[in-house]
Amino acid sequence: MQVAKSRPDAVFFFPSFTAQELLLRGDLVTHFSDLFVFSPRRFSDGFSRWWDNYTSCDGPWYHAYFPEDALRKGFEDLGAFYYYDRKTPISVRRSSKNETSATWLCRDQRRISLESCLSTVYDVNEEQYLAVSNSSVAASCP
Repeated sequence: MQVAKSRPDAVFFFPSFTAQELLLRGDLVTHFSDLFVFSPRRFSDGFSRWWDNYTSCDGPWYHAYFPEDALRKGFEDLGAFYYYDRKTPISVRRSSKNETSATWLCRDQRRISLESCLSTVYDVNEEQYLAVSNSSVAASCP
């Protein structure tokens, strides 16, 4: 069984790459912003290295501002290449497609055009979106 956790406002355009496809990339830890991070098991300590660094901070945080940059150091210390894969088929749904961040998020990915992204993410009925997003968040344990 595979379990995945995603933000409820994340919208995938296509099925994501499979774990096998991502593992074939070798020593790459693939990420798309802070929405998607895939690490081969041999580099999984990169997550805990970031967490240890974060929880040991008892004053101002002088490390990377963005989460994806804060994770980078832990993975690179383990010998991984940290790759920002803009072909990951994902964006985030904001309150409105008229928000500046909505355009920025759709422009950041390179899998589909800006116009297609905005249409896919925002040109749906709100009730349809909530029904689909709520049903896709379910996960179960064996």
